[in-house]
Amino acid sequence: MGKGRLAKILGLAVLLSGASFIFGWVCRIVQGECQAHLSASAGFVRSILWFLAAAFALMVAVGLVAALIRPLWASWLACLVSSLTMLLGWRMVPASAIVVAVYLLASLFHVWRVAVELEERIHFSMRALSEGRFLLTIALVAMAAASIYFGAAAYIEREGLSIPPSLKETLLKAIESQVQAQFQAQPDMPAEQKERALADFRREIEEKWIGPVESKLRAYQRFVPPLLALSIFSPLVLVLRLFAWIPNLVIRVLLLLLRLTKVVKVAKETREVERLSLG
Repeated sequence: MGKGRLAKILGLAVLLSGASFIFGWVCRIVQGECQAHLSASAGFVRSILWFLAAAFALMVAVGLVAALIRPLWASWLACLVSSLTMLLGWRMVPASAIVVAVYLLASLFHVWRVAVELEERIHFSMRALSEGRFLLTIALVAMAAASIYFGAAAYIEREGLSIPPSLKETLLKAIESQVQAQFQAQPDMPAEQKERALADFRREIEEKWIGPVESKLRAYQRFVPPLLALSIFSPLVLVLRLFAWIPNLVIRVLLLLLRLTKVVKVAKETREVERLSLG
């Protein structure tokens, strides 16, 4: 293996490790958003959009490594290093290490399948890169779901499960508006007495209605993190599958640029083919 070829392999490995680190960092952001706000927020939506962008970038990097790095053990080594950098970007704890191990297995299988498909084809085809990407997609979405699970579990452990303050305030204001409408029918009632009655009514609602409801919710709070993780799993898989043409297009453009800059070249081989025929 020449020095030029080795430098190109190292460049692709660095590209994959960088994309993996960013993906792990985005997973940490998703986890942090869920840990800070259990309900959907603008920050959580932004973190999911960042996840989609990071997932597409990682698919491109894995695709380039699978298509260009040979021998196979070298591409596997690049995937192993990328899983370690992903763990650094996320957080080096046992729980995240288990999820990253799932990504490692999926990336190793993807690289192996692409290598086999390309070896059996006469001409290079992008179809070999896209057909074996389903397990990799599942692994990446599983990491996002795990991030949501870890963040939600940490939030519930810290705050407990309760009615969101914004929803609670909306309900109380709706009830208070009806009570105030009844007070308007009593113009002789002093303003201070109205305020005390309204405060007493608000306190009674919180004690007799909102409090018991929140107590019942806390009895089932352990089921919330897995339900949230499962609820986001299928939509993310669907989005990544619908927009799978994006990493394919990016890989196609990058391969064209690499050919134009003579970083890669088309190598032609002559092979002997054995077939059975009547003697």
